Amino acid sequence: MSKKLAVVISGAVSLGSFEAGVIYEVLEAIARHNESLSENSENDENRIEIDVITGASAGGMTACILAQNLLYDDGSLREPYKNSLYKAWVEKVDIVPLLKVAKEDQHISLLNKGVVERIAAELLQDKEEPERTKHPAASSEIQIGVAMSNLNGFNYQVKTSGNKTFAYTRFKDQFVCSVRREENGDAVLKEKKLEDDTWEDFTDIKWSDLREAGISSGAFPLAFPMKSIFRVGSGKFSNRDSKNKNDDNPDSVHKGNYLYTDGGVFENEPVGMARALVDQAQEKEDNVTRYYLLVKPGERKASEDPFLNQEQNLLTTAIALFGAIFQQAQFQDWIMEKIDSPELLTITSNDSELIGDVFSAFSGFLEEKFRAYDYNIGRERAREQLKEAHRRRLLSFDPNEPDKMPAIEWKVVEVDDRGNRTLARWEDVKSKLGELAKEIRVDAKDKVIVDDQGDQWKKGKRSQLKELHRLMHEVKPETRKEICEQLKERLGSLVDFINDKYLAKADKQNPVGVNLNNLQFIRELIKSAKAAEFSDIDLDINFKLMAREAFGKPLAKIILVGVLDFWLEKNILNPP
Repeated sequence: MSKKLAVVISGAVSLGSFEAGVIYEVLEAIARHNESLSENSENDENRIEIDVITGASAGGMTACILAQNLLYDDGSLREPYKNSLYKAWVEKVDIVPLLKVAKEDQHISLLNKGVVERIAAELLQDKEEPERTKHPAASSEIQIGVAMSNLNGFNYQVKTSGNKTFAYTRFKDQFVCSVRREENGDAVLKEKKLEDDTWEDFTDIKWSDLREAGISSGAFPLAFPMKSIFRVGSGKFSNRDSKNKNDDNPDSVHKGNYLYTDGGVFENEPVGMARALVDQAQEKEDNVTRYYLLVKPGERKASEDPFLNQEQNLLTTAIALFGAIFQQAQFQDWIMEKIDSPELLTITSNDSELIGDVFSAFSGFLEEKFRAYDYNIGRERAREQLKEAHRRRLLSFDPNEPDKMPAIEWKVVEVDDRGNRTLARWEDVKSKLGELAKEIRVDAKDKVIVDDQGDQWKKGKRSQLKELHRLMHEVKPETRKEICEQLKERLGSLVDFINDKYLAKADKQNPVGVNLNNLQFIRELIKSAKAAEFSDIDLDINFKLMAREAFGKPLAKIILVGVLDFWLEKNILNPP
C-alpha cells in the first residue's frame, strides 16, 4: 500500500526560514528513504510521495516555489544550503532593501514589494526545462492550494420564500491548481474550481499565475501593498460588476479584478484545504495510506479568557470583542470534523527558541545570521519528529543516526576587526545566538524576572521591546542606521500625505480668508492696466491653508519625527 503525504505550510513572516529548514529535512529524508527501497529492489508499496501542498502567507509563497522544484528539481533541493528555499528565506531577503520604498509609494506600504517580486520571479520561472529531474519525494502530479484574502469579496444572494433575498459577502478565497509532469517532462498546469463538491480542471495557467497567487498570499497587511489579480472566472460573469448576480455555485471562480492581502488573515493553517484536495486525489487511487504534515513555527494555542481577573468595562469589552472576531476568523471547520486519516503530523518550534519570533516575527529580516539560525533550528526540529516516523516504521532509517543525513553546518561568514572568521561552527553559533531567542519576561514594574523555572516566570508579561534591545546589539551598525533613517523618512512622508490628501482638502472646502477678486479696487487696477490675461486669476487668500502649509505641516513633521528620532536613538541605534 503506497503512502501519500499532504504538506501544509502555515503563515510565518520572516520565520519562513524555519519552515524552509523543516521542509528541506523532510524532503531529504523521504528522498533517501525512497532511494533505499530502489537499491534493495523492494516494491513501491513503502514509497512516500508528496502529492498535495497547501500554504498561507509566507507558507503560500513557499508552497508555490516548492511545487516547481519538486517536479523540476535537478538536484537543487538536495543541497541543504544551496536550495531554492534557503535562497528565498535566508540569502535573498533582508531589511535594508525591503525598507527602500520609493517616496511616491511610501503612503501605500511600509516595505518594498519589488524585493519579494524579484525573488519570486527568480526562483519560480515560466521557463520549462523538461530535462530537469523530478525530486525523489515528489508524485508525478501535485495539487496546490494557496490561501488568499479577497478584500473586494465575492457577493452571494440566497433566495427565500416571498421573493425575499439575503445577500452575503465572502472574503476568504483560495487559488487551487494541479501541476502534472508528463512522461516527456512537459508541465501541465490547470487551475481548478469546485463543482458539486469536486475539484474540476477549469482553465490552463502558467507558472507565473501560480507565482502571483503566492505573492498575494504573502502580502502581509500594511507591510506590503494589496495585490491586484484578475481572476479568469467560470464563464458566468462577463465583467467585474456582474459578480453581484445570483450564483448557483458559490464556490465557482468569479471573473474580474480583485485586491488581495495576506492569505493567513482567514486561513493561516490551510489543513482543511489540504483535506479537500486529498479527498479528490483518493478518488483516483486505491490502496493509499494518507498522511498530513503541518509545518508551523510555534504551537497554536487557545485564546485566553479576556475577562480573566479583569474588571469589566468598556475598554476590556472592546478588546475582548476585537480578539473574538479575529480568533473566529482564524477558526477552521476541519477542526470540528474527523480527518479521514488520523495521521496528522506536526513539526513546530518550542517556545523561546526562534530568533525571528521577536517583534511580531519580523526580526528575522534584520540579519542573515538570524534567518540562518532559524533555518538550522528547523532542520533540528524536523529530525526530532522524523525519529518518531522511523519508530512507527514510516521511514526506513533514523535521521538522527550519524551520516544518515547531511550535516547541519554554518554557512554565514562573519569576520571580526582582525579579519578572523567568527561563529564558524554550528555548535558555537547555537550556543551564542540561542540566547537571543529566549523570551524576556517582566513583572508589573517592568523588571526582568530572572527565575524562569517557577510560576512567577509564567505569569510575567513578555517584553518584546527588551528582546528587541538584545537583538539590536547583534545587528550591524550600518543596518541600524539605515533602519532609523528609513523610518523617519516614512513618518515624514505620512505627515505630507495626510496633510495633502485630507487636511488641505478640508481647508479648501471650508476656507478662512478673503477673495481679492471681490474687492473693487483690485478690479479697477486690473482694468486700468489692461491686463486681460490676469482677469481669470484666482485671487483667493485662504489663511487656514497658508498657515497649515507654512507652519502646521513643518511643525508637525519636526515634532513627530523628533519624537521618533529620540525613540530610535534609545531603542535601535544605542539600545540599553
